[in-house]
Amino acid sequence: MTKPQKNGESTPIFELFLALERLKSNTPAILPPNSKINNDNVALESGRQKGYIKAVRPQFHKLIECIKAAAAEQKSIKPDPKFQIRKLKDEKRELELKLHSALNREVLLHQRLMELEVKIRAYESGTVVNISR
Repeated sequence: MTKPQKNGESTPIFELFLALERLKSNTPAILPPNSKINNDNVALESGRQKGYIKAVRPQFHKLIECIKAAAAEQKSIKPDPKFQIRKLKDEKRELELKLHSALNREVLLHQRLMELEVKIRAYESGTVVNISR
């Protein structure tokens, strides 16, 4: 791993390795926990854009090897069941909110439709006089 520069600032490679370590330890600073380890996520976690890490650049060869090893290790580890349960419960809650909001919207539209149908029947029966002539 490349060492920080003398003036206290770290090099981009050093920051990328730090980002990889945070992803491996599941304590990312930018990405959500349990993010997949790949080149793009390491770049994003280090504060750079997707596609920053390219295999054609020789300075990234060691980093890419480390990312591949960490990704393989991550795939072999089974996800935490508690996290999966929490994630599914959150997703269920979100879907329930969307369902309730859609049902409320349908009820309001149905009520408006009924009101308009009553007005149309009244207009067609001649009980309503059009005064805008």
